[in-house]
Amino acid sequence: MASLWKVTRSYWARISSPYLPVRSTEDVDEIDEPLGTESKNSVQPNDSFHLRYFWPSLCFLIGSIAFSTVLSSHSPSDGYCEGKLWAWSPMLGNAKYKWQQLDAEMLPDALYGGPPSDERRNAWDQTMEDGFIGFPRNQMNKINKSIDEDWWWLPPPHENQVIAAPEYYHQLHCVRLLWLHAYRDQWDYTEGGSMSPSRFAVHTKHCYLALKRMLECQADISPVLFEEASSVEGSGVWKPLNAPQKCKDFSAVLEWHADHTVCERPCTYT
Repeated sequence: MASLWKVTRSYWARISSPYLPVRSTEDVDEIDEPLGTESKNSVQPNDSFHLRYFWPSLCFLIGSIAFSTVLSSHSPSDGYCEGKLWAWSPMLGNAKYKWQQLDAEMLPDALYGGPPSDERRNAWDQTMEDGFIGFPRNQMNKINKSIDEDWWWLPPPHENQVIAAPEYYHQLHCVRLLWLHAYRDQWDYTEGGSMSPSRFAVHTKHCYLALKRMLECQADISPVLFEEASSVEGSGVWKPLNAPQKCKDFSAVLEWHADHTVCERPCTYT
């Protein structure tokens, strides 16, 4: 027991002081551990082992703090954020963004609302005049799809792509259809007999359900405030005022779409 205490005391003395004490002959006799090649009367430095790890650790800590500081001072780019929020697309990284004030109390553009007319329908057609784009088959796994499915393929020289449309294209198509549906009693929605009433009804239902689901998916959390309408003060009429929105530059989106269209509407590839 006394021998164990001697060993413990010797160990603590070794790590708590920069130099080990000179061992006496009595200590050497009582400690069973061999001294190896140590001289009985030598002074043993104990700091070198600790310093060997202290300085690299300190440098690593300082470097980590500096790296974190630099990283936090640079906001991620729009392209980086876009890649985190959207599935892979040929358009990814090509969009431009700008802040816009889009107040809900503003009346819609007369060119896109009101009873259908040739002018209004042409305006909608021009917004959606570009056709379909190509989606590379080697990127299918990025949107959780298999190339083994019976996709709508493009003919040569684009046989390594399938026909695709940007989601905004589908959504605008649905908004247009709902606009036409609202005025279905004022125009020939059968398009000269090419669309039956039942097909038109099914298509309309698909569109409002698709838009509902997309709105729920995006779930815009920016606030809408309400200001009393100055023209009817005291009447309890409020007009909604939206917060600024960071929007894609839609004209730039349409320009990219036009430059990368591989099949015009209506696409006749089979």
